[in-house]
Amino acid sequence: MNVFKISASNLEVFLDCPLRYKFKYHDRIPEVEMFQKTNYRAVGTAVHETIRRFIEMGKVEDNPIKIINNILAEEFTKAGLPLPVYEDWTKIMQEWLIRVRLPTKVLGTEKEIDVTLPNGVPVLMYLDLVEELDENTIKVRDWKTGAPYSETDMNNNMQAPMYILGISQLYPGKKIQFYFDFIKDCELMYVYDNDRMKNAVRFIKATYDSIIAMDAEKVEARINKNCGYCGFHDKCPEVLKARRGEFKVNYHTSGDLDTLIKDQLNVSHIEKLIIGEKDRLKQLVLEKMSVNGDTEKVTKEYSAKVTQSRYTHYNVRTVMRAFPDNPEEVLEVKKTAVDKYLPKLPEHIRAEIEDSAENTFSAESLRITAKKSKG
Repeated sequence: MNVFKISASNLEVFLDCPLRYKFKYHDRIPEVEMFQKTNYRAVGTAVHETIRRFIEMGKVEDNPIKIINNILAEEFTKAGLPLPVYEDWTKIMQEWLIRVRLPTKVLGTEKEIDVTLPNGVPVLMYLDLVEELDENTIKVRDWKTGAPYSETDMNNNMQAPMYILGISQLYPGKKIQFYFDFIKDCELMYVYDNDRMKNAVRFIKATYDSIIAMDAEKVEARINKNCGYCGFHDKCPEVLKARRGEFKVNYHTSGDLDTLIKDQLNVSHIEKLIIGEKDRLKQLVLEKMSVNGDTEKVTKEYSAKVTQSRYTHYNVRTVMRAFPDNPEEVLEVKKTAVDKYLPKLPEHIRAEIEDSAENTFSAESLRITAKKSKG
């Protein structure tokens, strides 16, 4: 299998599932968007483009929050994303602007770079932000719109060492700092030393060689934690087996702890896969019912009923002020379960929280009941 340049996402897809890699990068089959309430890829693209445009404006003295929200509105409209998602992200970007240290000397934003690593592997990098901290130090930031990585995720991450190795070729002799900026939460620095980078060089080279040597006709699927996000379910033999009820779970009750943990993870991946299929079928049923505006449908064997639930998001900081002695409880209930606490609060605090309502949204739920046999 010929590969000319490889990116961090190529590596991650291959390590997750060689068959998905084949479909996506060798056969170049477009991935089907999975049935999700939010198109996370579109959100990520819109947020990246918003930050790029904002940073390229230079230092903004007058109302930066208004400016970045206007850009965000343009990008979300262009992506066709719904209003509630935009409203959520205006709050997120406002908090991000308060937290983040904006660059003073920008070397590049959203740069696409071709470079060959010291191990001979040709890579394609997409650098979100490159800045010069001082004459000896380059800082690279990669924007992430999801949840922060765990310690294990950071240790197993291949994007950071690949980018550090590549950027070192562009800026020889400079110290490279690499950060993941999780827009919703925090900035995490990737800590590395010579041993970690040597291991990364060997691992990237070995993975690249495995891709080159892979026989496209004998590639197998591999169940993994990202199966739910894969857009090739209709072509995957493992998914098709799960749909037919032929998927067998084998585990070793007398195995050692490492084996049991591995078995447990495999079962968790399969569980997520089946739940993803369940959600996909639910969405198909809802779409079929919505064609005629049905909220309840009765067939020969089943009855299906659609109900609407309404939720209100409150400002987190306002809620936290109401629970100064129990912040853990606030973090546990987050934004959508605050209503049950409101009657217990003093009237002036309750009014302040109610006034902080950010948006109200509806969620559809589907209940399917099998009819009892008359026999």
